[in-house]
Amino acid sequence: MKRRTNNIISILVVGSLLVFLFAGTVKADVYYSNYSATIDLSSLADSDFELEIALYDYSGFIGDSYVLIDNVVFGTVVEDFESGIGGFDGDPSSSVKVVDGKLRMDEFDPIWPTLAWRDYTGSSTVSTLSFDFEMYASSAEGFFGWYDEFVVSILDADLYAHPLLPYSLPFPYQEGEVMAVSSAGISHTDFVTVVPVPGAVLLSCIGMGMSAMRLRRKRG
Repeated sequence: MKRRTNNIISILVVGSLLVFLFAGTVKADVYYSNYSATIDLSSLADSDFELEIALYDYSGFIGDSYVLIDNVVFGTVVEDFESGIGGFDGDPSSSVKVVDGKLRMDEFDPIWPTLAWRDYTGSSTVSTLSFDFEMYASSAEGFFGWYDEFVVSILDADLYAHPLLPYSLPFPYQEGEVMAVSSAGISHTDFVTVVPVPGAVLLSCIGMGMSAMRLRRKRG
């Protein structure tokens, strides 16, 4: 009976923790920390292209969401923002600027969305573009029930808005938009890979779970 009681207590403790964390993720703002995205560009061959990064303010509150970009790599072309904005361009410096070695994008009134971009020369040997990102995403809903959103596009470097990749995110996204991040989650096309680095909360859950198991073994 004692062993069974300990098992039940352990389950209740871990279960309550997971419910609390899940509820917090759903209802509260979300911080996506230490994510890496890789875009498969093998279908572009030698075509020049533009990487465009946009931050949309759908909540109606300026300053409740922001994005950090780092380590943008296309072959030997590397932007680590340690010496400034590099080959990137963007909206006024008050909304797109380098902070602590990362490109930071903030919401800016009256400009919508906030944009940062960089043109690349096509390559027959380089097939991927990768970058690290973080986003503090507000959970406040806008007029249409949409959340502030970070959107990545691959566009024609000469024709600006003309998409180059054959597939994009479904409606209501525009052609060429291949990844979107908001407090509702991360969406991306099949040729985009997003890899999260386990955060402190997950490691804490694992540690508490292991502690509960050790306690059960000791008392059992």
